[in-house]
Amino acid sequence: MHFRKAAHTNLTNVDIAMSGATLLDLDAPHVTKGRGVSISLGPLQHVWARWAAGDFSPLDTKTARLNRMALDGYAPAVIRQGWQP
Repeated sequence: MHFRKAAHTNLTNVDIAMSGATLLDLDAPHVTKGRGVSISLGPLQHVWARWAAGDFSPLDTKTARLNRMALDGYAPAVIRQGWQP
């Protein structure tokens, strides 16, 4: 997902697809263009392999801690009640 493009899309009142489609950053170094688009997942797989081995960087740990703190008090049942007619 190209977050700058996603943010711009959202700020201009255009819905971002929730069907699994993502906005691609065609200028990213791991994306090649030609008759199609190819995205190398090597960099991402390297991160996953590092995590699987328990190798977390200080940034990984800080991000995980902040994400967990953001979920404190999250109650899906309360949110769901607001959606019910």
